[in-house]
Amino acid sequence: MTEHINKLADLKDFLKDTPSIVFQSYDENHFETDDGAEYLVLTDEEADKATRDEIEGLLWAFKADFILKQTGFSDKLSSGEWTAMKAALEEMQNKTCESCNEFIKGLINGTCGLDEFVKEAIKADGRGHFLSSYDGHEWQQGDCYIYRTN
Repeated sequence: MTEHINKLADLKDFLKDTPSIVFQSYDENHFETDDGAEYLVLTDEEADKATRDEIEGLLWAFKADFILKQTGFSDKLSSGEWTAMKAALEEMQNKTCESCNEFIKGLINGTCGLDEFVKEAIKADGRGHFLSSYDGHEWQQGDCYIYRTN
């Protein structure tokens, strides 16, 4: 309960310039203001886990060249092979969308590993890109990280 109180306090401090009343939404991490803005408020550890979960579910949507570079194929292919492999992966992604997620996860696990892939994705785009559907930003306030979600 103390962690929830800290999250609420940190969010209120973050919104200090906005005269909004903050309400808890459907769980201890989601909050809504009286003007309809929604926020996800997480500890650092929670944000890491939530980002990993998001990335793991969206592997199919990553750019093919990012996937191929992270899995080490860029070092093993000639220019022509790279172009063909990238085109084939893009075609699979476009035709099967979410259905190829497990295939790409297997490719990643068999090469660089999911931990390394997640680390590089966060390094490239930041956690806010994956957790803030509103603007892709992450703000730190106190011990919490805040993401606007609408």
